[in-house]
Amino acid sequence: MKKIKQIVTIFAALALAVTAGLSFAGTKTKAAGSDEFTRTAIEIAADMGYGWNLGNTMEATNTWTSNPKVTDFETAWGQPVTTKAMIDGIKKAGFNSIRIPVSWSNMMSSDGNYIIDASYFKRVDEIISYAFANDMYVIINDHYDGGWWEHFCGNKRDCMKHYKNMWTQVAGHYKDYSEKLIFESANEELGDSLKKSLSKIDVNISDTALYNLVNEINQTFVDIVRQSGGNNARRYLLIAGFNTDIDKTCSSLYEMPTDTISNHLMISVHYYTPWTYVGLYKDEGYGYKATWGTDSDKSEMAGNFAKMKKFTDAGYGVVIGEYSVLPQYISSDNYKRKDGDTTFIKYLLTLCDKYGYAPYVWDAGDWYNRYTCSMRWSDIAAIYKSDLTAAVDIPVLKAVSNTTAGINVSWNKVDGAQKYYVYRKTSGTSWSRIAEVTSTSYVDKTAKSGSTYTYTVRAVNKGIAGGYDKNGKSIKRLADTKVTSVTNVTSGITVKWSRVAGAAGYYVYRKTSTGSWSRIAELKGASTLGYTDTKASAGVTYIYTVRPYSGNVKGDWSSTGTLKRLADPTVASVTNVTAGITVKWNKTAGASGYIVYRKGTSGSWTRIADVKSGSTTSYTDKTASGGSTYSYTVRAYAGKTMSDWHNYKSLKRLADPKFDSAYAVKAGITLKWRKVTGAGGYILYRKAPGGSWARIADIKSGSTLKYVDTTAARGVKYSYTIRAYSGKIMSSWSSVRNISR
Repeated sequence: MKKIKQIVTIFAALALAVTAGLSFAGTKTKAAGSDEFTRTAIEIAADMGYGWNLGNTMEATNTWTSNPKVTDFETAWGQPVTTKAMIDGIKKAGFNSIRIPVSWSNMMSSDGNYIIDASYFKRVDEIISYAFANDMYVIINDHYDGGWWEHFCGNKRDCMKHYKNMWTQVAGHYKDYSEKLIFESANEELGDSLKKSLSKIDVNISDTALYNLVNEINQTFVDIVRQSGGNNARRYLLIAGFNTDIDKTCSSLYEMPTDTISNHLMISVHYYTPWTYVGLYKDEGYGYKATWGTDSDKSEMAGNFAKMKKFTDAGYGVVIGEYSVLPQYISSDNYKRKDGDTTFIKYLLTLCDKYGYAPYVWDAGDWYNRYTCSMRWSDIAAIYKSDLTAAVDIPVLKAVSNTTAGINVSWNKVDGAQKYYVYRKTSGTSWSRIAEVTSTSYVDKTAKSGSTYTYTVRAVNKGIAGGYDKNGKSIKRLADTKVTSVTNVTSGITVKWSRVAGAAGYYVYRKTSTGSWSRIAELKGASTLGYTDTKASAGVTYIYTVRPYSGNVKGDWSSTGTLKRLADPTVASVTNVTAGITVKWNKTAGASGYIVYRKGTSGSWTRIADVKSGSTTSYTDKTASGGSTYSYTVRAYAGKTMSDWHNYKSLKRLADPKFDSAYAVKAGITLKWRKVTGAGGYILYRKAPGGSWARIADIKSGSTLKYVDTTAARGVKYSYTIRAYSGKIMSSWSSVRNISR
């Protein structure tokens, strides 16, 4: 920027010791070879390498010297006369190109024809020859030039004539020079500086109109050069951006000129951001930054440089025509370098190497001592001789998600990156680097469930870390829910799980062995740790898992529980039979067997039988003691899977009564039997030949063991049986006795 260039360099002034002598060499032009001008502008920009500005020299103005000579302008701003030894030293320092800012109006006729003095051309020719002798690229432009650019909006006709006449002469003078010479359409003046009237008052002009004027000037420049003959029909041309500002140049209002040859245009922008760091040597009342190099600083630079990729994507070379860092003011005769200046330079060069941009440092003696022809600072000198190619794109964060092991952070691959730094922070804290990885994902295993974390990533190559997403991506850590049990219950399958810190609720999922997961329930409440699937079909095996959630954040699922749905067998009946008590139940779909349980009136459930068939639905308890009351229940099973038990039936064991005797007496037929333990009475049954059983007596005493059938007809042979009872409970039938009266 103009301000940084016009400050007489402090370091140079302090270091003045000797004055170099003049060394003029005749400018030697070079005709284009067969392979010249065949590369693209992008390839040329990459080949230009690191560049150096011959600052405060040929663009310096001198209004105080009468009849000034060329060297009076050249030295007006405190610089010595340029020598070949200076340029030789620049080449040795690692620079492959120079930019010569020129004020052509310094020695130009004032008759309205704007004729450039031959001596001025000669001096520029000489400096170009010093660079050509070192096989360096050279950029020349019209730079500041006394400020005549400021009148463009107020007096476009005269200014456009000035511009056209000037470039017609410059293009014609250098038309036979090799591809190493590049013309630049303007400097920073091409933009807002155009809208000054002759009285230095801003002209009222819209942004669109001002951009249109800038676009028109750049198109005029290209047209003049292409029509000037010689090598200029193919010369690589550098088009000044709007204010040479990245954001303004990337505006949709800014247009690159139309050219008669493809891929021979480049775009020029400058980088003095933040100005409070690079452009001020003390606090000027609107902010001051004494150091540079934080992650935020680097991210800002990386983001700005990434914007210019729109031009390389369109086939234009990109030149960072100026960058620098002013020193820090200590006292009137004491200045020092700012903290982080090497970091700033190194990072900027790294970005240029990455994107293929050509960077030109602005130097008015601060970095290169023109008297000793050497770099002033060894650490800065080392930068320009090092390999800074590095991948410094800002990684694009793809996702942060909860996994079983922790929080998984993933990002897009950055071309050329050797590794990545992963950073984490919580609310109210600063970024902390937690990992260095070579892959494009990382699992933070130290994240605590219930805590919210924000993550970001930086790409690293050759020890240089790129920018980062300042906002990052945030997520609450939710650990996996552990399924603690899946059990058959009367109403379905009950799933239970462990509590997860930070969870606001849980999602329950179900699938079969051949199916896919389906969410079957959302349970709102951190303390709800169980769910019964009432829609599970009997005989079907299901797999269950549970995920915690909090808002839109979900935990992972890793723990599962598998169970075949076995409905509770329903105990249909319990009855006394001769052998004992027979228990019957309904068949359960999917069961491979049943477990029968029994308990007494005061005991606990005891397993008394394992019925190893899913189709067998009864069992006779032969161990039941007469007179004792038992309760029975049944559970279905399939392998190790058990159903629930929900119903049972109770019965007093009444053994079959046993006849002791049956004989005819005068009154009829006398029947006697043994006492049945627990019986409250007995029922006697009789049938005649060809008839059916009929109850003939209810003996309402368990101790009465005799009965005379006085209704028996003589000569008829009867069959008798007897059953004990206790309340509504009946024993089975006794054996049959046949007798005639």
